[in-house]
Amino acid sequence: MAMHQVFARADWPKAFVDHLELSGFAFVSLLDGSTLSQITASYYLSDAWTATLSFAGNVGSPRSERGSIPQIANGIAEIIRYF
Repeated sequence: MAMHQVFARADWPKAFVDHLELSGFAFVSLLDGSTLSQITASYYLSDAWTATLSFAGNVGSPRSERGSIPQIANGIAEIIRYF
């Protein structure tokens, strides 16, 4: 089943302002139309600090490949310090 998918990814550095980067991806099943997708926003506070928000979701009917996964959506917030 995993062989019949389309993968799409987009990345937008310097989105709206210089230090904001938006990116996302999606896996779409060609058999049932269910989708796994994620979108991420990263803001570069300085050369050493980054703040990131990520959201992911599974969309599809209950009997589809992605819709049968019990977890519908999740999110992550991160503050990253580079050494």
